[in-house]
Amino acid sequence: AFENLKYSYNASGRLNKVTYLYDMMDNDNIDFSLVFGHQEFNESENKQNLSKQVPWGVGLSYLDLSFNKLNEIPYSLSLLGNLQTVNLSHNRISGLYRDWICWRPPVQNGTGKNRHCYWFRASAQTLKVLDLSYNRIELIGEIQPWYNVQLAELHLQGNQITTINPEAFAKSRLKGSLVVLNLDYNKLMYFLLSSLERLEEISIQHNQLGNVENDSLPRSSQLHRVKLANNCITAIETGAFNNLKMLDFIDLSHNQLLHIYYDSMTMTKRTTLGSRVVLYAKNQQNNLVCDCGSVYMKTFEEEENSPWAEHSEYHYPRIPDEEMDSNCTFFDPDRGKVNLSLREAKQQSVQFLCNFEGKKKHKLPSKNCTDPTKCWVYCMAGCSCYHNEDWTFFDLQCQNKSLSLSQLVIDYPVKKIDMSDIHGVDSLRHISSGTFKWKPQSFSAQLEFLKLSNSGIVYIENGAF
Repeated sequence: AFENLKYSYNASGRLNKVTYLYDMMDNDNIDFSLVFGHQEFNESENKQNLSKQVPWGVGLSYLDLSFNKLNEIPYSLSLLGNLQTVNLSHNRISGLYRDWICWRPPVQNGTGKNRHCYWFRASAQTLKVLDLSYNRIELIGEIQPWYNVQLAELHLQGNQITTINPEAFAKSRLKGSLVVLNLDYNKLMYFLLSSLERLEEISIQHNQLGNVENDSLPRSSQLHRVKLANNCITAIETGAFNNLKMLDFIDLSHNQLLHIYYDSMTMTKRTTLGSRVVLYAKNQQNNLVCDCGSVYMKTFEEEENSPWAEHSEYHYPRIPDEEMDSNCTFFDPDRGKVNLSLREAKQQSVQFLCNFEGKKKHKLPSKNCTDPTKCWVYCMAGCSCYHNEDWTFFDLQCQNKSLSLSQLVIDYPVKKIDMSDIHGVDSLRHISSGTFKWKPQSFSAQLEFLKLSNSGIVYIENGAF
């Protein structure tokens, strides 16, 4: 430490490298007292009383410097040792990194020491609320601006943040202390904050988020509220909201979702209807698709079965009443796509069906799949296929289509086939036992409805069906 001090003094004539001083205090078992100003005294005065006159401790705990013209965090904050709340909102702070108080990346130097920023070093044990909202901050890198600080609340909304390095939280004390994090009104396209193990509320609204991944949300057992409204979210990874025991509120409204699949919204067990997570997802850019993978299907099933269940368990979100008037697109074999409100769909007991055709393929349930490597099936070319979640309902629709049945092999457990109004298909003029080929043959036993009206049939062989 002494050699470092001499080096700093000889280089500039004074001890002006704050990062070196703080690094020595943290790592070399030496302490400095940095005091503002000076005091004159006479030799005749009792020098023993001098230490009582110098303001070693500052009692300031609440500091509000909001709505000013600060371009950076005041350096003097690093010297104030009792701060609990610092409000620097609505200023012009453009960056959290300055050479004279922050080390440059990488985080570790040659000796393995961690090096970060010392903005709030003296208040590391007391500072709980930091408000940097509505400034001009663009990024948060791997160097921690809040090194050794144990914040409970961090407000960063209203900045221009495009990137947050996960290391800034994962390797900091905020990992185990932060309770509230607000990142609204920034320019984030993704976020990876799974390391925040104590967080209770996260808000990243009015950003540019494209998806929600498994590592996006904090894996906190205390997480209550997730606010992701007004983004560009198109996909939610399977399991993204799973195993969040205290979660009670999710807001995904005003995004670009087409599907909200139930396997990404499987919650920890709840024992009452009222204790379920509340899900807001209205006003997507386009109508949500309510097919056989929709979380709404599972919610309706749980609510329908609830009165008869001896020991009820609920794993899917609750839909608030104001969300029930939101429109959703359902698939109907007879009418195609149908737009209904969730309320209408529930009242009419509309089926949640999946639709696939063309080059789309769907996976058969294990009970209908003898070979695990061949579980994915295509719909018949030129037709539309509809099925429910467990494939107990399967509808093949081919009306008014130009078909070639010569290569037709039905390799799914279809319940209903409708090939009405098909003209000019020679293979339908003569119906034989080979017109419809099944693989495996046992699937043919599941057919319940066959419609071939107005299709030019001339002759039906004995044993054709």
